[in-house]
Amino acid sequence: MSCVSTPAFAKLPKGFVYLRDVDPSIIQEMRYFTSHNFVGRRVDGYLAGECILTKRAADALRRVQASLKQQRLSLKVYDCYRPMRAVRHFIRWARNPRDTLTRREFYPTLDKTKLFRLGYISTRSAHARGSTLDLTIVALPAARQPRYDVNRQVPCHYPQGRRYGDNSLDFGTGYDCFHARSHTWNREISVEATANRKLLLKEMERAGFRNYRKEWWHFELRNEPFRATQFDFPIVPRKAAANQVEPRKVRATPGPQPPALRPPKPQATAKYDRLVLVGPCSGEQVTVYRGRPPERLRTAAELLPSDVETISGFCEGAEPSLKTWHKLGVVERQQTGEPWCQTKISAAGKTIRGWISGRFLFEAGQPKPKCVR
Repeated sequence: MSCVSTPAFAKLPKGFVYLRDVDPSIIQEMRYFTSHNFVGRRVDGYLAGECILTKRAADALRRVQASLKQQRLSLKVYDCYRPMRAVRHFIRWARNPRDTLTRREFYPTLDKTKLFRLGYISTRSAHARGSTLDLTIVALPAARQPRYDVNRQVPCHYPQGRRYGDNSLDFGTGYDCFHARSHTWNREISVEATANRKLLLKEMERAGFRNYRKEWWHFELRNEPFRATQFDFPIVPRKAAANQVEPRKVRATPGPQPPALRPPKPQATAKYDRLVLVGPCSGEQVTVYRGRPPERLRTAAELLPSDVETISGFCEGAEPSLKTWHKLGVVERQQTGEPWCQTKISAAGKTIRGWISGRFLFEAGQPKPKCVR
């Protein structure tokens, strides 16, 4: 029997590291794990405020930090590896003209629909390859910065002292500012901001990075290891990742036979009241079933779609979890003491769709479970 890994809270793919494990002195302010970003809420795929990079990029960044520390300065990263599910979140946000929560701060002079054409948002991202990051420089010791209040927004292109009080050096604009002054060689910024941009550019280029000309904070490693690969694994806490097996690995060695569990035949006509089923654990799709729930739920097979609505959500914990959705009136499905979750796993050259309960995956239409570690 083959064992395949669950995509939730999996170990980092080979070649990736947590920046904190390579150089803990680099300051991290992971904006997309917070609400202080142009979306105005935590972004899909960011389950922890951690910077993840390829080992090659992290080692290069450590060299930059060593140079800056000699000048009583430090790097501060805003974003590193970015899952493709986050890119899709950005696309949905950009295509929703009614969502203007953060306009005053992040794009006060632009029509949101022009962000694609102007190159600020793309359907693909270099960040998803794992060797691209957004960062700034902070003077040491790092000053405290005020608590962010979305109701007191100030345009990001205003001079330092008038815009949000980030504790970095003056670079002419705030981070993720959709404005011409964010262009690296813009001439409208102060002499001090220009000098700081040149310093960051010099240090990063010396370590093997190149800058994106429309964003002074954006740098890509020239000799990146995964130039043709867009990754989509979620950003999870370091401890959770350390205790899990590597994703997308197939083990050919036979494992112990699981208990003989037999999901009942699907009840295609059944409808249930506000049941939330998380899956796949990708940070995107959550299925909500409406109607009247049965008195007893024996297996997830009883919950096959009948009346489906899609909303945003994510899985949490070592196994697919329903805890996030209690506010929606979740009714838990239990068998062998574990919650059920519909999932999709790529293994052995094919995509398996089915239901997970604890460590067992029931392939759709197949009564025999697979071991899921």
